[in-house]
Amino acid sequence: MGWWTGFEKPSAIQQRGIVPFCKGLDVIKQAQSGTGKTTTFCSGILQQLNYELLECQALILAPTREPAQQIEKVMRALGD
Repeated sequence: MGWWTGFEKPSAIQQRGIVPFCKGLDVIKQAQSGTGKTTTFCSGILQQLNYELLECQALILAPTREPAQQIEKVMRALGD
């Protein structure tokens, strides 16, 4: 069990952001902390990856180490 336990309904940002992201569209979203922004773009990236390719297919830039580690945690959890 982890932080993702209990996902039942996507937040507003997730409802509006995941589908356009998965369609390959450029997506810019802004929302308050704790609304699911990271989960939104991580889900979109994971949906577009070709898991047969062993090369870089996505690059996520973060302003500092703390959000980079947070993004890595979400990406690994969703990827599992």
